[in-house]
Amino acid sequence: IVTAVDVPSNYCVVAEKDGKPMVGVSIKPSADIFAELLLQIEENASSPVFNHPCECGFMTCGADEAVLSAFLRLAELLDDPVKAPLLSPMIMREIHMRLLLGPQGQYLRGIFASHTRTTRVRRVIRHLQEHYDEPYSLAQLAEMAAMSPTNFQRCFREVTQVSPLQYQKRLRLVQAQRLMLAEGIDAASAGFRVGYKSSAQFSRDYARLFQVPPKRHIAQLRSAG
Repeated sequence: IVTAVDVPSNYCVVAEKDGKPMVGVSIKPSADIFAELLLQIEENASSPVFNHPCECGFMTCGADEAVLSAFLRLAELLDDPVKAPLLSPMIMREIHMRLLLGPQGQYLRGIFASHTRTTRVRRVIRHLQEHYDEPYSLAQLAEMAAMSPTNFQRCFREVTQVSPLQYQKRLRLVQAQRLMLAEGIDAASAGFRVGYKSSAQFSRDYARLFQVPPKRHIAQLRSAG
């Protein structure tokens, strides 16, 4: 999974019959490494490698053996404090290179090209993540992206699969869930902390997103460990 934007989401791990544990590994790509590699790849290619950058918010694709091997070697360095600082930069660079040359290459170019619509949407998303508890209108958010409200709404949905205001609502609900779990506060208090003015509206929105009322959901999450 490669993503350019932080979209609140849930996932479910389907356990194998043999009971083997599931291991997830993620890295935060370096814009500097991608920019350097993009330049080198295009300079050395006999024909254009990247034509039309993809400007969606995230994508999934199969990982080949080379990519999986690089991730495994990187993870194994966690147990080797001597080799880790020497080898991890080289492996990270290898991962960046293999991703650029893989099926997600066009997508990654769309992320790190400064002139794309995705970049402007990401700027608004970063602002919402830092100020999720503040009220915003569609016009205000569109102005941040230097786009018309109609165009911004369409581009935002293409990137995140939800509207700008739905995205902010999800941010609030996920943050409220974290507050209830971490601080033990009740649903009404959590709702007010993340910007809701009505505890009833907060409970309705929470149940709509998570399919269960907040109090019961938090109890289920705690009992599940």
